[in-house]
Amino acid sequence: MAPKRLLLAQKVSEKTAKKLLKEVIRFGNWGPAPFITQSLLEEHGPDWETILSKAQFILEPILNFENVARSTWKTSGNVSLMRDLPDGRSVMIANIQGEDGILQSGTYLAQFESACDLLLDVPKTNDALETLLSAISKGLASIDSFLVELATTWNQLHPDLPQFDLAKDRLSASERIDQWVPKITGSRYDKSVQSWQEYTRLRTFRNEWDQHNKSPGRAISLRELAAVGTVFGPGVADMLFSLHVMSQRKVPIRIIRFKYFPGFYVS
Repeated sequence: MAPKRLLLAQKVSEKTAKKLLKEVIRFGNWGPAPFITQSLLEEHGPDWETILSKAQFILEPILNFENVARSTWKTSGNVSLMRDLPDGRSVMIANIQGEDGILQSGTYLAQFESACDLLLDVPKTNDALETLLSAISKGLASIDSFLVELATTWNQLHPDLPQFDLAKDRLSASERIDQWVPKITGSRYDKSVQSWQEYTRLRTFRNEWDQHNKSPGRAISLRELAAVGTVFGPGVADMLFSLHVMSQRKVPIRIIRFKYFPGFYVS
């Protein structure tokens, strides 16, 4: 009997794809969308059925909506990266002077994109556990970085109010969510939802198997690998989605896509 393999479930259901598309239109960073209608989709090129069929496959970009450009690119010479604030001002967030280099338009998004790439590579590698741990670590780091970005922007918008002291910050992500998010958004993050439960599950798995591992050897079944990898969707992407919506930010479409990550299976 041939050994079983860990495989990527590449397709979501039509019902899930419809829900995904509605969130892309309403919350995604593709452009303005004051309401959700089928006609709105039809005005942007391909017919509804074609867009819907593409949205079902995690490896297929959503036609006319998903920008395949990444948040990281190579540059040369004197380059500054500016960000527009909600009050109309622009601030410089990164720059390179006179050298070849790399710019990232958003630290958290670059980390999230890297996490997604690693996640998709899990079934392709002989070292699936290490690849999955790297994907989880990058995904969790992207949430931390997004919280820091929210706090940084808040400081810039409210210079006359008590600031988040990011230089001395030693809070955990959980504490930041409890203390920072209400101040920034005016509402609390609901920790009774599934996404928070899966987030803590991923953190526990990462800590026990990687950062705080005390065993000279490790063993894990493909079934458990598949189960842990599958909760990346609610545990990382859905949390980022919720934090974007709470802070009234447009959501990068890759985050919405991986919120509905179809997961892994063993066969």
